[in-house]
Amino acid sequence: MLRSTSYFARYPMKFLFSAALLLGALFIPIHAAAAPTCVSQTLSDYIALPDGCSIDGLVFSGFRYFSSAIFGNPELVPADEVTVNPIIQPRPGLSFSGNWTATASIADHLIFYEVSTLSGLPTISDGYLDWSFNRTGPFSVASLDEFLCLDGSPVPGGCGGNPPLRFYLRSSIAPGNPSDHISFAPVAKVVALKDIFVDGLTGSATISRADNQWGQVPEPSSFLLTCCGVLAVGISWKYRRYRAG
Repeated sequence: MLRSTSYFARYPMKFLFSAALLLGALFIPIHAAAAPTCVSQTLSDYIALPDGCSIDGLVFSGFRYFSSAIFGNPELVPADEVTVNPIIQPRPGLSFSGNWTATASIADHLIFYEVSTLSGLPTISDGYLDWSFNRTGPFSVASLDEFLCLDGSPVPGGCGGNPPLRFYLRSSIAPGNPSDHISFAPVAKVVALKDIFVDGLTGSATISRADNQWGQVPEPSSFLLTCCGVLAVGISWKYRRYRAG
């Protein structure tokens, strides 16, 4: 007499793997078009990108740049003399390099940009700031401020009526911090303002590099697939013990 067996009983691993893929697909949004991969080019090129570019699941877009003299005659740096390099490890981000210098003068340079998740899910949870600078003179100042709007609203107008988050690096008489970090509740989009300020009124001040990296929490789909994989291994082990017994 033939014994009827279910598909799961015959092929437990195939069943669990198919279920994991199906459940994971339910949590992965479908996107019409993905942004191109970020590459090393000038800030002018980044400003011209219609849809931005992507690094490891994050999209960088909406670039704007302003360079202005506050006092004296500093050498202003145009966007085509600023190099932008993608950062992949340890976290996705961008490195901005330029010769932002003020000698017997004061200058301020602003870079606006947006960071959003390719999946549309709220996974951005940390911001990291790093830089390279130099200064001479007793009271010269180099500072790198980063203002973040976590709801995607423009930074100058506030963040939906709330003040933006701020983290910064500063070097005056003291050596200054080499890096800074800020954590927040996971979001899907961040609008950032990078303020590169050099005050060389009593000497000179230079910032040559300003880096950002962004930390993320795991996406629900990735977590779900991992859980299904662990569950599949456990059930398969128990099933083999049952068959052997």
